[in-house]
Amino acid sequence: LIKNFNQIINQNAHDTDLMFDYRHASQAKLHPVLKNKPDSLWFQLYVDEIGLTNPIGVKKDTQKVTMLYFQLADLPDTVNSMFFEPIVQDLNTLQTSGIFIPALRTQLNFAFTVLAGDNLGSNDIGGFQKNFNNGQFCRYCHINYDQRLIPLSQISHPHRTIDRHDNLVQQVINLNTDFILQGVL
Repeated sequence: LIKNFNQIINQNAHDTDLMFDYRHASQAKLHPVLKNKPDSLWFQLYVDEIGLTNPIGVKKDTQKVTMLYFQLADLPDTVNSMFFEPIVQDLNTLQTSGIFIPALRTQLNFAFTVLAGDNLGSNDIGGFQKNFNNGQFCRYCHINYDQRLIPLSQISHPHRTIDRHDNLVQQVINLNTDFILQGVL
């Protein structure tokens, strides 16, 4: 991590007229945090509203969800999923323990029923690969591109179960490389 970070910081050391990223820009040198702590990691946020009835439609849609995206620009993509881990742990704690509201003198309990997202976002949260060129593009089953247009009731395919997933994770750990096995990093 430190090696990658230092490479990014020093990328333009030999050719200072090139700007590889914001850190090399004159505005970055004036940034109140980066000026005093140049080794700070960048946390970039992007906010957007999407219409639930028509995600790419007119802005008048009344059924909207505000989405908050973030990127840790100094880190490689393979490390970003580590930052979801505490969020997932906190959500699991919220579901198992709930939260006590002193002013109401009551315990609120939660049951999370769904994590909605596209394949890319859901794979990021789950720690799966975000590149679907290996022919298996679904995080739940292992159908390939040739089977994608065939109704699932007409083909036989293995589903991703907890046991199968844990087995894949263990295989990736045992390989001790950057090898991706059926979407598991």
